[in-house]
Amino acid sequence: MLLYYGWSSSIQENIFFAHVLSKFGYQVYIPELPFHGERGKPGSEEVGKWEAIYTSIQESRHIVDHIKKIPSVDTDNLGLIGISMGGYISSHIFVHEKSFRTLININGSSAWQKSERIANLFSGNTKDKYETFIKESDPINFIKDMYPRSILLLHGKEDKVVPVYSQRAFYQKASEYYADKNNKVELKEFPKLNHALSLGMMEEVIEWLNLNVSSEK
Repeated sequence: MLLYYGWSSSIQENIFFAHVLSKFGYQVYIPELPFHGERGKPGSEEVGKWEAIYTSIQESRHIVDHIKKIPSVDTDNLGLIGISMGGYISSHIFVHEKSFRTLININGSSAWQKSERIANLFSGNTKDKYETFIKESDPINFIKDMYPRSILLLHGKEDKVVPVYSQRAFYQKASEYYADKNNKVELKEFPKLNHALSLGMMEEVIEWLNLNVSSEK
């Protein structure tokens, strides 16, 4: 499992989730994001988020190549998980890296432009700098490149940071494209949950992985 965390989070803050996954037999690799950990401090959200997203996507090919060379990794059963900003990153990677069998997006967005219109999350000079990238690389426009691989969307219904509406839009479009494989794309909303990873979400992740990513598939 390749796991991307969110803005201002860290590898350390996601170790518990990684340990939970490992208990069920999944190896987890968590890249250090730009402006995080040993690579600096997040700083201003307006300045850094799209820079971090873009750079992480550019770095992803080297990371995926590295993971595939690890002897213990089952390259036929790779999964991709993104949390918050990591959901933006992982959705784009899933489009282009066909080796991943499933995408799990938690409190993130696979419909970038829709998310921008709803909340203007990533405003400022950096957003202007990457406006063309946001428009041309929006994952919702590349669902055909995700098909028929599985997609799970988990989202707090009361999320105030990344409102759920953009994921609803992505799910609606993906459901139409996946009409003949409706068990391969799913959106689960968690009532009364803001922008957080809950134990209930972790349970859903394990169940989904056991169904969609295993050596028996």
